[in-house]
Amino acid sequence: MNIILCHRNADFDAFAAMVAAQKIYPDSLMALTGAINENVREFLSLHGDFIQITDPGVIDREAVSRVVVVDTKNADRLGDFCDLVKKKKVEVLVFDHHPGSEADMHMDQDFTVKVGSTTTILVEILRARATPMTHMEATLFALGIHEDTGSLTYQGTTARDVNAMLYLMDVGVHLDVLAYFLERRLSTSQRGLLYRLISNVVSLNLQGVTLFLVRAESKQFVEGVSLVVAQIARMERLPTLFALVKVREKIYVSGISANERVPVGNVLKKLGGGGHPSVGSAVLRTGSLEEAESRLRSVLEEEIHPAPRVSDIMSTYVKTVIPQTSIIEAGRVMRETGYTGLPVVDEEGILVGMISRADTDKAAHHGLGHAPVKGFMSQNPIWVSPGTYITRVQELMVENRIGRVPVVKDGELKGIVTRTDILAALHGSGYLGVSGPLNLDGGEEGSENLAHLMKDVLPQDVLREVRDLGRLAKEEGLMVYLVGGLVRDLLLGVSNLDLDLVVEGDAITFACKVFDEMGGELRTHRAFKTAVWINRNGRRIDIASARREYYEEPAALPRVELTSLARDLYRRDFTINAMAVSINPEEFGQLQDYFGGRRDLERGLVRILHNLSFVEDPTRIFRAVRFEQRYGFKMEAGTEILARRAIDMELVGRLTGQRVRDELKAILNEKTASLAVGRLHEFGIFKRLHPAVELTDEVLEEMRVIDERFEEVNTLFKQHPRSPEKWLVSLLALISGLSGGEVRAFVSDLRFKKKEMIVLEGRETIDKAVRTLDRRRSLKKSEVYDVLDKVKPEHLAYLSIFGSSKVHEYIELYLNELYYVRTELDGKDLMEMDMEPSPLIGEVLQQLRAERLDGLVHSKEDEIELARKLARKAGRKK
Repeated sequence: MNIILCHRNADFDAFAAMVAAQKIYPDSLMALTGAINENVREFLSLHGDFIQITDPGVIDREAVSRVVVVDTKNADRLGDFCDLVKKKKVEVLVFDHHPGSEADMHMDQDFTVKVGSTTTILVEILRARATPMTHMEATLFALGIHEDTGSLTYQGTTARDVNAMLYLMDVGVHLDVLAYFLERRLSTSQRGLLYRLISNVVSLNLQGVTLFLVRAESKQFVEGVSLVVAQIARMERLPTLFALVKVREKIYVSGISANERVPVGNVLKKLGGGGHPSVGSAVLRTGSLEEAESRLRSVLEEEIHPAPRVSDIMSTYVKTVIPQTSIIEAGRVMRETGYTGLPVVDEEGILVGMISRADTDKAAHHGLGHAPVKGFMSQNPIWVSPGTYITRVQELMVENRIGRVPVVKDGELKGIVTRTDILAALHGSGYLGVSGPLNLDGGEEGSENLAHLMKDVLPQDVLREVRDLGRLAKEEGLMVYLVGGLVRDLLLGVSNLDLDLVVEGDAITFACKVFDEMGGELRTHRAFKTAVWINRNGRRIDIASARREYYEEPAALPRVELTSLARDLYRRDFTINAMAVSINPEEFGQLQDYFGGRRDLERGLVRILHNLSFVEDPTRIFRAVRFEQRYGFKMEAGTEILARRAIDMELVGRLTGQRVRDELKAILNEKTASLAVGRLHEFGIFKRLHPAVELTDEVLEEMRVIDERFEEVNTLFKQHPRSPEKWLVSLLALISGLSGGEVRAFVSDLRFKKKEMIVLEGRETIDKAVRTLDRRRSLKKSEVYDVLDKVKPEHLAYLSIFGSSKVHEYIELYLNELYYVRTELDGKDLMEMDMEPSPLIGEVLQQLRAERLDGLVHSKEDEIELARKLARKAGRKK
């Protein structure tokens, strides 16, 4: 396990450097080692859904092999983790911009650079690698650089800091967010004015826009009033601030705003001054402070652009539960939807409470999963009306640390507003980037078109058929998508012709249209809203409605309801398998990526979609390992922790033998089976599957050799009626250390089919063949045939891989030549030669074949002569 740490009391530079480091080391967990600065905490309260911080308490310190430390080289500043970096087995990497000292920790790699900000160092690496980042990330990194360089004014600032900022600006820094969180220093006279002003802050709310006024009198002129105003705005987190300072007969008006709804330059222009949209000033030469404030308020009323109201951005579709809903059901709904809370309404739709995911998790942990939510819900939930300005909702979210606020009118629930809605409304939809929040109800435009990849990777006939299916979708007024593994492999440039379609609407109706227009064969499953269409060339295409499945009781068949594409994809196993591509003509090739699957492919990560994924289906652990090793990926660090927890909870042991067998079969069929099995062994899965299975180094080496040589050996079976199955050959190696009784128990527990059991229990056949074939003397061809004709193809493959060169040559001879030798006479011919139906006929045919194999018989006449001789000999014996 790898983790990323910074010093206690993390500021923006430390925190931003951690996030940047995780983009460089994506398999690492971020953990905060102590208190964090207030401005960082506030940033996290709004952006916590998009930055994954791991609770230090859940990290297994013994499992940590690498620690990436940012913004400090002093181990004592790492809080509870200070001893961890001192362990010899732990690799320590440090990114820092502070000078060294005698207190520095041991570092395996020191990436210290003398620049103004640690974040600069990491941004330079991200830039060199062309690593994608969202606007939010670019903004956070800019905050880190600005904070530690005093907005590029401190003495330690370098050109590299400036260049890093320029690069981030090109990516897309949101200056309103930057301005909101920054602070600056003042001179002595400026601080004196600041103290007088700050004690007179007055809050206004004009057309939904919150702004602040300050005023004071000063006996002497203070240079840089605008800087004082900016500092007050930053200190007090005031998005918009106007100051009126009277010096003798003049009143100096200064304004600053991070809110584009307040055009400061226009406002102050009407007072005789001017400026830019975010900064401006004016001088009033007559009147009192009270009169100046009145004039300013009037102008603001005219110039401010009204803020959106809740009714403009709320989602009107709201997933709710009633007070009688069980904790288990409420938790399931939240897992499937990705929600962190649900409104609780009575039968008339009146809001009566809120239940959070934390509440359901705690209740379930204490064995209260079947209790109703009414006993755990908050009784007085925070709510807003449709006419509330969104700025007020933002305040409520920050003050109460909540991410979803119900919208209520006359007591009745009308909608809901989320963090995502607020951030998008305040900063634009591009703020969070394409890998931003999931909108399970509405859908989301894809950011990339894969039509060119489809043209390059898919055969022309398949591509033509996909386009025809898209045309039929358009005619039916439906949106249809290619989903799953094909999309993943398109992005990886890997050939995959398993076509799975998801229809937003009725898949049965669409499948019938396809069948009517394109022929072939159709099978429908109306209960599950799925169909299988087999085209005229025999290619199978699965067609399913976008759906969600839920179970009313354990072991019952699932009930199915139609839903959106995003919700359908959300029930899949991993982000890299939860992407879709539109095949409708207008959007052909448009990628739909709601969960960052494209990003995880680029990073080489296997990531689950929600925290209880492995609990719901422990076979996903096997699939995670399979995808890891197939593509050379790694499980995302949090995903691996959750997999290990599921294993520790003995959930794998509860799987049926058949499901385990199917997952093992899929893994052992891979070209990287040995690596996958080694990874499963690392997880301790085999101990829980069957206690007798022991993964020694010798067993893993055998499996590695099978991975390496199987394709080569398999070519020997090109003309053979049955080729060996790779997974059975690998499994022979896996269970090679088991006794006969243990093998029988293993194949019984995992419910192998009869023909598979024969192969797996045939170790004695392999050993016997080896003993015979490895004799010192050379065997006649008929003897080779007699030995190998009774051996299963998997045993032959195993023998060819691990036998001596002599054994391999015998197998090659058998498969290339001996297997195809046939006698010209058959049983019917022998009976026409007056042989009675008896075992003698079989014995004669066997001898004829042996003579053919050894080259002693060359023609039909030779066979007839030999058959008569053998018959006479048998007659004399009688």
